[in-house]
Amino acid sequence: MMETKKNNLRSARSLSGLLAIAFFVLSVVILLVSGGLQLFFNFRAQQQAISSQQQVIAQDAARTVSSFIEENFSILSTTVGLIHPNTLLPAAQTQIAQSLLANQPAFRQFAIFDINNNETAMASRVQNAGSATLTSLVTDGVFAQTQQGQRYISSLYFDSVTDEPLVLMAVPATNAIGAFQGTVVAELNLVSMFNLVNQLKVGNTGYAYVVDNQGKLIAYRNISLFLRGKDVSKIASVNDFIHNPSSTPINGAKLYSGINGEFVVGTYVPLGTPDWAVVTELPWQEAYRASIQIGVASLGILLGLAVLSAVAGVLLARRLAIPLIELTDTATAIAAGDLKKRAMEKGGRETAALASAFNNMTDQMQGLIDSLEERVSERTRVLEKHSLELQYAAQIVRQVSVIQDTDILLNEVARFIKERFGYYHTGIFLVDDKEEYAVLKAAGGEAGQLLLANKHKLKIGETGIVGYVAKTGEPRIALDVGSDAIHFQNPLLPYTRSEMALPLKVTNHIIGILDIQSDKINAFDQSSISVMQIVTDQISIGIERAQLLQGLQQNAASLELSLQENTSRTWRNFLEQHRGYLGYQFDGVTMETLSKSSAEGLKIMQKGELVPAKGDVEKTGNTMAVPIQLRGQTLGTLNLQFQGTDIPQETHRLVEEAANRLALALENARLVQDAQRLAMRERQINVISAQVQQSVNLETLLQNTVRELGNSLGVSKTFIQIGLVNSESKKDQ
Repeated sequence: MMETKKNNLRSARSLSGLLAIAFFVLSVVILLVSGGLQLFFNFRAQQQAISSQQQVIAQDAARTVSSFIEENFSILSTTVGLIHPNTLLPAAQTQIAQSLLANQPAFRQFAIFDINNNETAMASRVQNAGSATLTSLVTDGVFAQTQQGQRYISSLYFDSVTDEPLVLMAVPATNAIGAFQGTVVAELNLVSMFNLVNQLKVGNTGYAYVVDNQGKLIAYRNISLFLRGKDVSKIASVNDFIHNPSSTPINGAKLYSGINGEFVVGTYVPLGTPDWAVVTELPWQEAYRASIQIGVASLGILLGLAVLSAVAGVLLARRLAIPLIELTDTATAIAAGDLKKRAMEKGGRETAALASAFNNMTDQMQGLIDSLEERVSERTRVLEKHSLELQYAAQIVRQVSVIQDTDILLNEVARFIKERFGYYHTGIFLVDDKEEYAVLKAAGGEAGQLLLANKHKLKIGETGIVGYVAKTGEPRIALDVGSDAIHFQNPLLPYTRSEMALPLKVTNHIIGILDIQSDKINAFDQSSISVMQIVTDQISIGIERAQLLQGLQQNAASLELSLQENTSRTWRNFLEQHRGYLGYQFDGVTMETLSKSSAEGLKIMQKGELVPAKGDVEKTGNTMAVPIQLRGQTLGTLNLQFQGTDIPQETHRLVEEAANRLALALENARLVQDAQRLAMRERQINVISAQVQQSVNLETLLQNTVRELGNSLGVSKTFIQIGLVNSESKKDQ
C-alpha cells in the first residue's frame, strides 16, 4: 500500500510538472510574441533614427569637404584678379605665382596661360625629377572648358615618385568686362584634405572617408591606405555611389562590411563637383547600442514573468492532478485485466463526469470482450474453412492442367468436389449440340452414378436451376430449395436443402453447368461462391483445352492419312512410268541395274521394317535390309552385305538414318522432275498457241493445230473436224 502511494505521488508530481511546463510554455510564448513585436517596432524606429543621424553626419562631412574644394577655387579666382595675362609682364606673373605657392601649401604647382594657351608664368615646389610638370598635365580639354567660362577639376591621380594624391584645378582669367584673357591652372595636393577628414566626428568610434566616382580612396584617417589610393568600390555604400553618383541613397544607411572589415552602419553623400562622395561608417555595436540595451532589458523582464508563470502553474497543476492520477491508476488496473475496478467520481464537475463516463465505458468494454471471443472463434473457423477451400481449389486447378481427356477431367473434378468439400451431390452438365438440353456428363456419389446410367438431362430454360442457368448464363443459388420456385426436386436426391449452379463459359458461350447440392440449409456463403467460381473458370478452360487438343489430334491424323495416300498414289504413278520397278546394285567397282526386286526387298516393303537376312555367313557374310520410308509409306529397300559376322549397332543406326535421308532426297528429286515435266508441258502449249495464232484463215488454223499437236505429243495419227449437227442428224440419232 505504501509503495502504491509513493507511485501515486510520483505520478502526481510528474503530471504537475507537465502542467507547470504547459503554463510556462504558454506564458513564454505569449510574452515572447508581445515582447518580440515591441522589440521589432523599437528596432525599426531605432534603425530609422540611426539612418537619419548617419545621413546628417554624412551631409555635414560632405559640406566640410566641399568647403575645402570651394576654398581652393576661391583662392584661384582671387589670384585671377591680380593677374592680367595680356598686360602684366611674365616676370610679374611669375612673382605672383610664387607668392601664391608660398602662402598656400596645398598647391604644388601654379601656371598662367594667355589667350592662345601659351604659358606666360610658372611656379612649382616639385623638386623630384620624376614628377610630371604642370604644363605636361594640362590638356586641350582644360582650355576648352575655361574658354567657355567654366571652372575645371580633374580626376584623382598620383605622383609617380611620392604617391601623393593630386587633382588639377583651373579657372578662366577675364578682364573687367568679362572677356576671356587666359587660364590659371594649379595642382592641388589632397594630403592637406587628410586632416579635415580625420577631424570629422562620426559618433564615438565612427569615421568618414572620401572616394571618387571610380571607387578610389581620396582621403581617410589611415594615411597608408589614403596615399596608395586604395580601390574600395566593393564596399556597399561606395558601390551605390558609383551606380548612382548624382543623389543621396534612397534607403538611407545600411548594414555592411566597412573599409576596416568590420560590420558598420554606413551611408554616403555625393559632392556634385567634383564627382566625389563622402562616406560615413559607424560600427554596428555603437549604432545599435540602445536597441541592444532595450532588448536585454526586455528579455530580463520576460524571463521574470515566465518564472512567475511557472510557479503559478505548479500550484494550479497540483490541485488539478490528483483526481486525474487516481483515474489513471484505475485505467491502469483495468488495462492489466481487472475489469471490476471502477473510478471514484469526485473532484471537479468535469473530472467527476469523466470518471462516470470512464466507468460506463468499462462496463461496455467488458460486454464487448465477452462477445469478442465468440466472434474471433467464429471468424477463425470461417477463415480456416475458406483457406481449406482455396487449397482444394488449387488441387482442382492442378488436375485440370494435367488431364487432357474431357470425360476423365469431368469425372475427377466432380468426385473431388463431393469428397473434399463434403457436399451432398455434385454434377457437371454439358449443353448438347442443339442447345436444347443440359446433359449430365459427370457426377459424384451413388445417386450421381444412377443419374449417369439413366442419361439424366434437363430442358434448357424450363427445368430446374440448372436449366435456368444454362439459359441465362447467370449463377443461381437457392439457400433453401423449399422456398425456391425454380428448384427441380429429383427423386434420387431427396435430402437436398441448398443448391448452387454456376455456368461454364468459353468466350461468353455457355458450354455447361456445375451443379452443387447440400443437405443443409444456407450451406453456401460468399467465400464458397468465390471458390467455386474459380473452379468453374478452370473447368471451362480445361474443357476448351481438351476439346482443342482432341480436334488437333483428329486433324493431324486426317492430314497424316491424306499425306500417306497422296504419297502412295504419286509414287505408284511414278513407278508405273518405270515399269513398276527401279533399282541399282554396286559391288565396290561397277554399278549395275537390277532387273527385278529381291525376295528380301519384297518382304521389307510388305512389312515396312528392318529384316536381317540369313545366309551362309562364312561365304557371303551378313546381309541387312532397311526400308526406305516416306510418310509411313515404304518406297523401297536398301540392302547391304557385310564381310564380317557381326554388324555393330552404330552401323544399324547409320544405315537407318541414311535410308531416311534417301527417302527425303527421292521425294525432292521426284518433285523437281514433276516440276520440270509441268514446265515442259507449259512450253509445248505456249509453242502450239504461238503457231496457231499465226494463222490468218480457217483452213491454215486447223492444219497448224493438227500438225503441232501430233508433233508435240508424238502420236501416230491426229485428226480434227468442225461442223454443226443438223436437225435431221438429231432425228436419225
